[in-house]
Amino acid sequence: MTDGVHVRMMVTRGIKKTPSQDPRLTISGPNLVIIPEYKMADPSSKNKGIKLFTSTIRRGSPDYLDPKVKLSQ
Repeated sequence: MTDGVHVRMMVTRGIKKTPSQDPRLTISGPNLVIIPEYKMADPSSKNKGIKLFTSTIRRGSPDYLDPKVKLSQ
């Protein structure tokens, strides 16, 4: 894998006691996940192009979901 490779890196908060966004429920340290991928782009997409879509759905109100929930410790 020397050409056409990209690496996806993800850092997580770690393992949780229960499936929740609350960082106080983390029972381990952070995890680093490295995923090397080798994907050749479809040659037709260079000529044909790709379609993009912008969602019209807005983020929920902070009255019922704090937008900083992932930042709280």
